[in-house]
This record gives sequence, structure tokens and C-alpha cells, in this order.
Amino acid sequence: MLETLALHLGAHKTATTMIQREFGTRRRELLRLGTGYLGPDDLRDVPGLVFPKPEMSASRMAEVQARTAGLLETLPPGALGQTRSRLLVSEENILGTPRLMLRHATLYPGLRARLGALPAAWNGTETEVFLSIRDYAGFFASCHSTIAQQGVWVHFGAPQRADLARMPRRWPDVVADIRAALPRARLTVWRYEDLHDVGQRVVDAMTGGAFEVDFASRGAMASLSAEAMARIEAEASQRDGRKLPRDLVRRIRQNHADGPRYAPWDAETRDLLSQAYDEDCDAIRTISGVTLL
Repeated sequence: MLETLALHLGAHKTATTMIQREFGTRRRELLRLGTGYLGPDDLRDVPGLVFPKPEMSASRMAEVQARTAGLLETLPPGALGQTRSRLLVSEENILGTPRLMLRHATLYPGLRARLGALPAAWNGTETEVFLSIRDYAGFFASCHSTIAQQGVWVHFGAPQRADLARMPRRWPDVVADIRAALPRARLTVWRYEDLHDVGQRVVDAMTGGAFEVDFASRGAMASLSAEAMARIEAEASQRDGRKLPRDLVRRIRQNHADGPRYAPWDAETRDLLSQAYDEDCDAIRTISGVTLL
């Protein structure tokens, strides 16, 4: 029976995949701590388990929410077994996807509707939600790089960057949406920039015990170099935007691993985004029920 839930929502590009890799390959250690685990490998192939998108009609959105909530309710018994009551769920795509954000030029659009697909039982006093945030400039550049590594080129020129830089949604809005959807839960937030200092503390809180992770290792989807991004854009233009073969993307990444990282922002915009991030971290500290480490 599920009694305690640790819900790790990401965000994307904050070492989430690296942490999930540790959870996924060391499930027996988690079970010895009394914790069952559900990660992306367990959730993304479940038929019918999808989350609403902003473009859906109200009726379609309600249908998706109800179906996904029902499916999520069926998963804990298998993950917990007979003797465990603590479940760790880690899935950043609950929040949305990098492609969705760049397409709508905003931070996690339609988040409240997506969170509405979580089971009502997950809104409890024994639920703790975990969220990592990141400086906006690095976050969106890394999101664009991740999409490119999947072989998909999304145009991110000056107009798109200007739309994002207006920041119609910011991290306090994301936190507020989570609090609105799970008002009884506790929410722990940390800055990606502070990962080496607070990461172990966060992971131990998620797992319910000592679970050592090496935070010095490089993420599986580290940002590409500026040259690699330029080569992927050129290849995509020759294929009329069709998805690039995986082996081609891999060769480009390997052949252009060195050099400056992809950084699409001018200095003034980058400074403005960093200032907004600092202000937003201060704002998050004032939100009731939220701990910013």
C-alpha cells in the first residue's frame, strides 16, 4: 500500500537524466531502503499514459487527464511489492517537454492541465515533490541542444529568442502551479547551479535513506558545441526539416565535441535573464510550503 510518495518532476536539463540513471540501474539498493521506483523507462511506454497539451480541446483534455490518472493509480502496487510503502516517481515529462516549450516560446506551457492528470491520492501530506531549476539562458539553450541531439531541428532565431526572453512564465509560476495542483504536499526546490553542494542531500531525501551519487559525472545529454549545432542545422535544412539519422547526429557530436558551447544569447539578454533568475529565486523562498535549498 502506498503511504509515502516522493515525486521528482525534474526539471529538464538539470541533471535529471543522470539521477534517473542511478535510480534505474540500482533498483535493488532502493528496495533495500524500502523504496519502490518508477522512472521514464517504466512510464513512457505505458499505452494511453499521456499528458494534456495546450492545443487540446477541453473535452479531450479532461479525457486524457482521467485516463492517465487512472493508469498511474495502477502502477504503485507492482513497483512496491508486498512489503514496501514508499514510492519514488521520477519523470520530468510530467511538466512538459523541451520541444513543447520552444514551440510555444514559454516555460512549461499548460502545466496546470498536465498536473491535473496526476491521481488525486498523490495530493497528500505524505507526498514530497522535488524540483530543480536553472538559469533561464542556460536552460533554454540546453533545451534547444537536446532537441537537436534527437535529430530534430527547431528554428530558434532572433524572433523566437525574443519571445522567450520576455518570460511570460517564470520559475515562480511553475512552483505556483505545482502548489495549486498538490496543495497538501511539501515542495523542495534547488538550483541546478548548486547541485554539487545540495545534490546528495536531495537524493537521500528522495530515496528515504543513504544513496550515494557521484555528481561529478557528466550528463548523458550535455549541451552540444556551437559548431555541432551549426552542422545539425545545415544537415536539417538539406533534408527539408526531416529528422536526422541517429548515427549522423552521433558523428557530428563526436567530430565537433570541442570548442565553445552553444550559447544563442547576446550578452545583454543573457544578463537580463540571469537577473530575472536571481529575482525569481528570492520570490520562490517566500512561497508557503516551499523550501529552496
